[in-house]
Amino acid sequence: MPNRRRPGPRPRAVDDLVHDLLRARADKDSGAQGRALFLIGAGCSASAGIPVASGVAQQAVIELARSYNVGGAADASAALKSLIEADKIPARYGVSEGVTPWGALYGYIFTEHIKHPNEQRELISRLVGAETPLNWAHACLGALVQYRFVHTILTTNFDQLALQGVIRTGIVPVVADGLESLNRISPTPRLPQVVHLHGSMHTYELRNSATALSETERDLGLQVMMMNLLKEASVLVVVGYAGGEEGIMTLLQRAADALPRMVVYWIAYVGDFAMLTPGAKTFLQTGENKFFILNQDADEFFNMVVGELRIGAPDWIRNPLRVLKAQATIRFDKNASVDVAQQVRAYAKRIEYAADKGIREDTLEDVATELRSAQKYQEAAEKIEQARPDFRQDNGLLRIHAISLYQHYNLRDDIDSSYLQRAIEELSELLDRTDEDIIRDSQVLIEALREWRRFLRANEDDFSAIPGHISKVATAAQAKVDLASDRRGWAIMEFYRAEAAQLEAEKRDLDDNLIHAADSSERRRLLEEACGRYKVALPCLSSADPTKAIECKEGLAGALSALTEGDDPDAASHLREARTLFQEVVDSQRLNTPDACAGALENLATAFRTMGHRFPEEIHNSALEQERLLKEALQIYDEAYDSEGAERVRDSLGAMRQSKLENVSRAAAPDTEMPGGAKF
Repeated sequence: MPNRRRPGPRPRAVDDLVHDLLRARADKDSGAQGRALFLIGAGCSASAGIPVASGVAQQAVIELARSYNVGGAADASAALKSLIEADKIPARYGVSEGVTPWGALYGYIFTEHIKHPNEQRELISRLVGAETPLNWAHACLGALVQYRFVHTILTTNFDQLALQGVIRTGIVPVVADGLESLNRISPTPRLPQVVHLHGSMHTYELRNSATALSETERDLGLQVMMMNLLKEASVLVVVGYAGGEEGIMTLLQRAADALPRMVVYWIAYVGDFAMLTPGAKTFLQTGENKFFILNQDADEFFNMVVGELRIGAPDWIRNPLRVLKAQATIRFDKNASVDVAQQVRAYAKRIEYAADKGIREDTLEDVATELRSAQKYQEAAEKIEQARPDFRQDNGLLRIHAISLYQHYNLRDDIDSSYLQRAIEELSELLDRTDEDIIRDSQVLIEALREWRRFLRANEDDFSAIPGHISKVATAAQAKVDLASDRRGWAIMEFYRAEAAQLEAEKRDLDDNLIHAADSSERRRLLEEACGRYKVALPCLSSADPTKAIECKEGLAGALSALTEGDDPDAASHLREARTLFQEVVDSQRLNTPDACAGALENLATAFRTMGHRFPEEIHNSALEQERLLKEALQIYDEAYDSEGAERVRDSLGAMRQSKLENVSRAAAPDTEMPGGAKF
């Protein structure tokens, strides 16, 4: 059963990591650099336009096809096919079940074809150019270094983005980008450090080939450096790194074996622990204090971290000239010519003038966004209200204000519901006026409506009207996006339409209790519509939004279960499909979000109960499974101090025990004749 204190990997949220980062922070007067260590991979550089290993392999295949003078050189898939047909690449690297093993091709190409360091460096330099712009993830990582949370950044990337992110703050870190430079790295540094584990784009010998990558684990200097760093760090944070390279993962695994209580947060882009690489899962299952956070895009993850730490956007973004002003002093020999002195003074005066007089005045949107970046949502909304009482006339301000109200409501448990009501009103007004960001605006509005429905009681007028409102918003948004260009957005709107149909069906059940045949027919039609829409949305969501995919499975399972409550000729297949879906939801949540698993366990228990009622031959096994699931849900509710959920489950277990006693008593009593000859 789930237990937050169990050994092995445990799911956590960003705020849990923030607590550990706060404890790792060094005092600004201590001269130290904090005790957090970050290991970053290709996922941190993706938004800067730098390809991951599979993208490098695709470009390399195109260049190989061109150099070997085989056809299809303009397209990676065609180039690979031509190379295989020409016996330049083994057939095992071809397409299998619709999937091309680009990750495996990366190591093979640099081992067998692009072998020389000069060739490797030329290719990498073309793909990872010096002109590559800084992205948000590395800008925020630099801020974590500046504010003394992080002392060392380990990177498997060849790009210079980690270095750029630190330098923009005005700090020049120690850099190690080759094995010969590892002796510069200290486990308790006085200056921040950036370590390129596979070399950088400026290194003579990069680590690209399968052999070179595996040699990492055997390099004594790297082993000593990694072990010393991890021994002294209070927390290791892994971001944008899949863990598929044997060399680095072997070093991490050795450290986990030697330091079983070291604190690790593995930040994953995927939405399910089961989707992590085998090496990552083994590492996280070694010792204590191993945590994972799923569904994290690198830019958004770092944005949440700096927000929850209340430092917000990096200082140099808020005041780009402040760093230059701090660095304006240039020293020179007292015997240098007058020209040198004059140019140095001129530079200092130009910087001072620009800093004092040349800064663009922040717009209201700038100010509000900076407050939001530090999660000061209420302050952002109030700033807009004070500066622009007519803000509702401006679409941009209206959007920021409405979303700030909604996020402020979500941030607090004891907040006034008027924040949520105002957000719904303003978002509805915004969508009536503009399609500028229709999917994002519609999703926020629908989520706010869902939250409002949870807040209301079933007998309130607004409660019954919400499903129709959700359907209207989702239908309008879906009509304005193309499935080919925005699969995720289209599928999310289809999911909301399915849920709205299901809620309408439930409303008829509540209002009419299926007294009339017409009501029963309409309820069934709505449930069938919901099932159809869930099934259309699910494949897209499974690949594009794993969190929503879980909601979709749960909704589909609920709709299928509800279908069997009437005269359903397919009751058995519907119930089995629902039970399978509920089981998939439970299996995912048990590991990924165990604190939120209790509701899914109750749903699965209900599916077993329904199966037992409909099919007497399964009643015994269904009852046993139902009881086991409810006891597991009760433990979770008790651990989370959720008295309402715990009481509900206790009532269900009590009803099961009472029913069992009645059955035992009935079985023990002598047969009794009933009118008409029936016995019980």
